Amino acid sequence: MAPSPSTCAPDGGLDPMDVCVVGVASMPINALLGCLSSLPATKLGSVAIQVNVDPALVPEVSMGNILSTKLG
Repeated sequence: MAPSPSTCAPDGGLDPMDVCVVGVASMPINALLGCLSSLPATKLGSVAIQVNVDPALVPEVSMGNILSTKLG
């Protein structure tokens, strides 16, 4: 899908503030108190970022989670 004209920079390129998702890594979703409940979100996140992507191609990474507990 091409970007809309409103998201293009004046020179016709993409606006540097646009978000571009080039790949994703997903962790398994588990039931409350299931087999992953003993792992903190920080550990699950560290596993998620170990993907086969050249770090030189990734200038920034944004991660998030909702309602984390026992992280510090």
